[in-house]
Order: sequence, then structure tokens, then C-alpha cells
Amino acid sequence: MPNLWKLFKKSPAEPLPGFPAISPNDLRAGDALLFYGGVKLTELFGNRVYGHPYSPPAFHAALALSSQEFLNVGKFKTIESIQDEFRSTRRIDVIRYDMATFKREILEKNARKDVDGPKVGQLPTYAFTDYLRFGLKWFKPSKKDFCSENVVEHLQAVGCESSHREPYNTAPWHLLEFALERMPEVSVRTLWVGPDFKR
Repeated sequence: MPNLWKLFKKSPAEPLPGFPAISPNDLRAGDALLFYGGVKLTELFGNRVYGHPYSPPAFHAALALSSQEFLNVGKFKTIESIQDEFRSTRRIDVIRYDMATFKREILEKNARKDVDGPKVGQLPTYAFTDYLRFGLKWFKPSKKDFCSENVVEHLQAVGCESSHREPYNTAPWHLLEFALERMPEVSVRTLWVGPDFKR
């Protein structure tokens, strides 16, 4: 529980840095997408509890596929269009890993199979208790996935490292921290900045 007390302390975080731009047409399967400007509680945990140095921290992560699509882990695992995420209050960054083309093809094939609904009467498959573990460590890891966990697992399956942590302990902001440590082998680009996005 001591982690929760940190929520009430101010964070010395710096504004999220800018990165070179990337076009949606240049997205590749296996890129990691980071979303900013969303769930405020997640952002508070990132800065105040986990000491992420940039504000706001990413609140969501997803795995890019071809055709400007991505595997989204929300209530269910679904394939979505990146264009639908270009909201005025959002920013989206792209992490590109050094990966052979055949590995990207394998990753995309695996990711497109990793969908689960929604179907009528089906309960959400999101790992809500794993999300809670970022503040309440006594929750045991579940067998379900949450967003950044899913990204790390798919990348691991093709031998690509994306986090210093176990998948179930990786938050979206940890993906950025790892990427910045590994530059230039790993690059970070900005895909979208909405006109109302607040740094």
C-alpha cells in the first residue's frame, strides 16, 4: 500500500519530448504504438508512483500491423484502424525495433490470430487485476492480457526485446523508457498530435 501514498506527492517530471514525425503509411507490423492524453489515473501512477520522467506518460500501448491497423487490447482483443484513434486530445508515438522482415510477417500472422471477440454474452478478456497490480502488488498476475503486456509477449515470441520487465509488469511508459535507452537500434517517432493535446 505505500505506493498509493506517492499519488499525493507532486512529480518532478519533464514535458514529454518531441520526436521526428512518421506517416501512417510508414507503419510496419511489429511497431509498438504508445497513446497519450487518456486515463488520468494511469498517468498519475506513471509519474508519481513509478517515477516515469516525462509527463504525460503513455496510458495505452498496442501492436501495429500492416494496412494502418493495430491489435488493440481493450475489453476484448480486436483489430482496429489507427485512423480512428486520431483524436484532438491525443498523441500517438511509434517505437520501431530492429527486426527482420520475416519476423514482422510472423508477428503479424500471430497477432491477427490473437483476437477474441466480442461475442454475444462473452465476458471481457482484459486483465483488469493485472492493471490494478501497478498499485496493489498483492494481486497475483492473471492469465489474461492487458495492453503493454500483450505487446511485449508478441515481440518476445519473435526474439525482440522491448522491456526490462516481465510482460505482466510492463506498463506502456516502460516501453518508452526501454526504447530511449536502446537508441539508435530502436527509434521513436510521433505519428499524431491532436490540436488539443496537453503536455
